[in-house]
Amino acid sequence: MWVTAVLLLAIGTRLPGLSWAPPPINQDEASNGYDAYSLLETGKDRWGHAWPVILEALGRGDFRPALYAYLTIPFAAWLGPENLVVATRLPAALWGVLTIGLLYGAVRRVSDARTAFWAALLLVLSPWHLQLSRFGHEATLTPLFPIAVVLTLSLAGWPLRGVGSPEGNCVRLRWVWMAALGLVVGLSQHTYGSMKLFMPAFLLFGAVLYRRAWRPVLRDGRSRLGLALSVVVAGIVLAPLIHLYLTQWSTVNARAMQESLFHKGMPVAQLIGEIGGKYLRHYDPQWMFVRGDVVWVQSIPGVGQLNWYMLALLPAGLAGLIRQWRANRAQALLLAWLLLYPIAGSLTTSGPHALRSACGLGVLQWIGAIGIRTLAGTASAAGSKRRLGAAVGVVAALAVNAWYTGRQYFVTEARSPFYQALFQADLCEALTAIRDDWRGYDRIFISDHVSAPRPYWPSIQPYVYPLLILPVPPAEFQSWEKTYHYRNEQDQFHTMDTMGPFVISAGRTVLEEHFRTRAHERALFVFRPGDLEGGRLLHVIRGPGGEERFHIIEVVPMAGGPGSRE
Repeated sequence: MWVTAVLLLAIGTRLPGLSWAPPPINQDEASNGYDAYSLLETGKDRWGHAWPVILEALGRGDFRPALYAYLTIPFAAWLGPENLVVATRLPAALWGVLTIGLLYGAVRRVSDARTAFWAALLLVLSPWHLQLSRFGHEATLTPLFPIAVVLTLSLAGWPLRGVGSPEGNCVRLRWVWMAALGLVVGLSQHTYGSMKLFMPAFLLFGAVLYRRAWRPVLRDGRSRLGLALSVVVAGIVLAPLIHLYLTQWSTVNARAMQESLFHKGMPVAQLIGEIGGKYLRHYDPQWMFVRGDVVWVQSIPGVGQLNWYMLALLPAGLAGLIRQWRANRAQALLLAWLLLYPIAGSLTTSGPHALRSACGLGVLQWIGAIGIRTLAGTASAAGSKRRLGAAVGVVAALAVNAWYTGRQYFVTEARSPFYQALFQADLCEALTAIRDDWRGYDRIFISDHVSAPRPYWPSIQPYVYPLLILPVPPAEFQSWEKTYHYRNEQDQFHTMDTMGPFVISAGRTVLEEHFRTRAHERALFVFRPGDLEGGRLLHVIRGPGGEERFHIIEVVPMAGGPGSRE
């Protein structure tokens, strides 16, 4: 019953309101969603590559695994082209609920049902996981995989609790679950770049930790078959990716090489200091409990990556974990998981980074659940009054923090002018307003006007928004003539200039050229206030505070001749 309640709470906090919380829609999400729509309609991504393993998303340095886009395809087909924003986020939400369920299963098999319940509940209430599991980004997939590795190993019969137990000395692995393990390991590499570092390190540590189990495993023929099958399945799943690494290494890893500290030309001592500092900042109370990630779209305003009560639960959990070390070898695996999750974020310029370190979600809540059990045991030994007081304190802390996190996410962030602008919700609203009319114009201009700090007008890859919101049929986009440029040789993200009838610019030179050579065309302008003088104002898009964010302006030829306009 309690597990069902936790899963219902997970569904209730992950699935509703995906069209507005967070505000629609980040450019990375839009890119994934449109590629999914393109694959559904044409069997190709938007650049015309048939059933790709990686997606060339927003430039020569932005190649990303295609798994998230493939997971989005059924939802794009189900909800239709007019609901691509929700279709893009729905896989993340459902994946988040699945991750919570798998965490319960893994903890129950390795520990006990009560610890499993608390771990699942803590993950449901996690602000980090809440933000991640409502965000249509490939990094949302990563928390599931280390959890799934532990669960499939347990179901396969691997002696996670320790080889010293009688059952551990007679290991017989179930080949079906070993095949599932191979699938999990292989798919993890198709999610997000951080898993390319974390998963091999996690498996290597596990292999060393359970080295005493290898002899009984290798003695048993059925176990050898299961082990071989897991390697074969992982190899099959990884084969397309390995081929790309062997043939297109610099292309596939362009983003990683751009972000990596190893490519910044630092002296060795400085490099070690940078890596060490970024690693330790993953455990900084400011990052964990107060400020959260510096990248605003990756954390909830006014909330750290973890709930406040984890500040007490994690030390208690670590104390309980160490006490159980000899009785349950899996506690050492949890410690390794805790120490390894910041690897990817520590080796890049922008660490700590909530997406690159998302594989730590699960182990932090697992240790927190051990902390609850440890504190409960201490309170139990102290008498019934203290036991009742401890129970009331835990429930109160969970409730207060859940209320505050929910309020910050579903009210403050969803309605914040800053977050509305950051997710370019105003551009989405403007494009929705012209959804039925844009084909009646020869040219559609989209503003690239950026301003800061007030009013805050970001313009981050604006070309991908009409593709997703209108939407533009993928076959049509693939056939359009396109022009784009890079601002400099180091820039890894392109800037789209034109695509078919769309012009992504509010530049004075571009406008003068248009009115000099194309004044006979019907033109529609989705521009910031002040970008264009004249024309007929059709719509005004306002922000949450009533401020004007976009003007939709029509300019058509006058009857007097091709050089005049109204």
